[in-house]
Amino acid sequence: MTDPTQVQFFSYDDADALHPVPGIEMRAVFGAGASVNLVDLASGAELPLHSHPHEQIGVVLEGVLVLIVGGREHRLGVNEACVVPGGVEHGGRGGPEGCRVLDVFIPGREDYRSAAAPPRVPPSSPTS
Repeated sequence: MTDPTQVQFFSYDDADALHPVPGIEMRAVFGAGASVNLVDLASGAELPLHSHPHEQIGVVLEGVLVLIVGGREHRLGVNEACVVPGGVEHGGRGGPEGCRVLDVFIPGREDYRSAAAPPRVPPSSPTS
């Protein structure tokens, strides 16, 4: 059985935001084998085409994300997701109202460690 005292708790509000380009703000949480980024893109804010060795799974939480892959634009709305394998060139931009996306990177993106939320003291009782 795994030790339950190894469970960590985080709040994205405790993280120092990283701004990779104007209009894009991200905060991260790191586990042993993955990182999970909360990313806000302003309307029209563009992340240029790029690639990385990490698998990336993105879920749109608010608004519309325009994902660009293979020269095509794909519009993703709330509760829609994408999986970008490592090494695939992609980019994106915020839709007309901007968007909020939850991105999972496997393995974790160490280059985003500066945007990581520090662990919190575990809550002693459930919150409502």
